[in-house]
Amino acid sequence: MSAVEEKSLFHKIVEKYVITWPALNLALQNGMGGMQAREKVDWMISVINQFYLDNENLEPYEVEHFIAELLDNEFDTIVDDGSLEQMSVNLCNYFRQCQTSMIADLSTVANWPTDGTFSKHTAKNEAQLSEGTTVTRQMNSLTLDTNEMEKDEDEADDNGWTVVHHRRR
Repeated sequence: MSAVEEKSLFHKIVEKYVITWPALNLALQNGMGGMQAREKVDWMISVINQFYLDNENLEPYEVEHFIAELLDNEFDTIVDDGSLEQMSVNLCNYFRQCQTSMIADLSTVANWPTDGTFSKHTAKNEAQLSEGTTVTRQMNSLTLDTNEMEKDEDEADDNGWTVVHHRRR
């Protein structure tokens, strides 16, 4: 395949990743990006593609930082769920595969969902979910022993006023 077709394929990969990215879709659903949000998404896809073409040997952290800046500047959005890091790693891998003409491995890209659903979770997100579930279970199993609590009786004054005493700790 020619270099132009490889770039076109990588552009499609970037487009699929960005369009199906839940963090960006959530931001768009909440009105981030303003009236021209969809145009900004199209522009962002082109800019990410061009970023790869203009720079050699990009590292995932560089791509992550670049996309994070785009999201912050254009959509007032900060993504901290680990998906940006994972997307950057995957995009770097796909770009290298496109450069080395390993196109056969990319046939699954065409089958990605386009409706905003994204079924893959990073191990980091699964660990956070598991940890959160454990903490929730622990919190739900806590009980309050009211027998041990000291009850302060409010005293009624001769005038009908209630006197409240401060407890010392």
